[in-house]
Amino acid sequence: MLSLRIATDRGSKVMINTDKMANRHREIIRLIAWGRSNKEIARILKISSKTVEKHRMNLKEQYSITNTADITRFAIRHGILTLDEIMAEGITPVKI
Repeated sequence: MLSLRIATDRGSKVMINTDKMANRHREIIRLIAWGRSNKEIARILKISSKTVEKHRMNLKEQYSITNTADITRFAIRHGILTLDEIMAEGITPVKI
């Protein structure tokens, strides 16, 4: 997988080691980027909606990603998700 990369979202440069990111965070990021709601994510992962919300809060705090667009951009830039995977899901991507 990917090692240390520099995230330049919102003008700040932060070193992020995506190799050490929790697998659950990767799953949550992928599902959010695919446009899934908290309820859908909870059902897919067999966890509560509150747990999904907590993961979203952790992502916001750890990686400064707050909305679906930020999460999708982060996922692509860090190799968690490819543009091809997003397109295969039937979601029309916005040019980044």
